[in-house]
Amino acid sequence: MWVNLRSGRTMDRFHTNSKQGWACTSPDEDWFTGYPQEMEAFYRTIAYGDPAESDSLLAANAISTLYIAYVSADRAGEAVEVTTYPKSGR
Repeated sequence: MWVNLRSGRTMDRFHTNSKQGWACTSPDEDWFTGYPQEMEAFYRTIAYGDPAESDSLLAANAISTLYIAYVSADRAGEAVEVTTYPKSGR
């Protein structure tokens, strides 16, 4: 936060040291990253036995989807089938 010494007013924006001007600051940067939500979900799983919100299967499907996006971009936007990993029967 900056204070204008002439007017005494505070500014909730900062200058980016470029010719682009002012940039908005995030009101709660931690919340936007998702870390507090991840920690709360973890604690709920441990403390109350809630089901986990994510697992290695979700991670594998996310990585597969991102990889296929790169493959598609390399092929000038060609549609490419995404390999997903279904849950096992256990």
